[in-house]
Amino acid sequence: GNEIRQFHERYEITSLVGTICADGQHHLHMGLGDKRGVGVGGHLLEATIFTTCEIVLGECSDLEVRVLPKQKQKQKSSYES
Repeated sequence: GNEIRQFHERYEITSLVGTICADGQHHLHMGLGDKRGVGVGGHLLEATIFTTCEIVLGECSDLEVRVLPKQKQKQKSSYES
């Protein structure tokens, strides 16, 4: 489904990838692992860091983003409104 789930345990971040725009918009995917090694992942909407989180950001200043005409776009996924 497309439900929003909240997790209240402490997890290890195993992956965090996506885009963050200068205007504050973002599209991030996060992978987490619990103390038993069980993983979960999906779109990141909000998070609180317990101790530390090392993040490396790269800037793509020459990146051009274009929207394709409607007939060339893929069908929307269940995550898009």
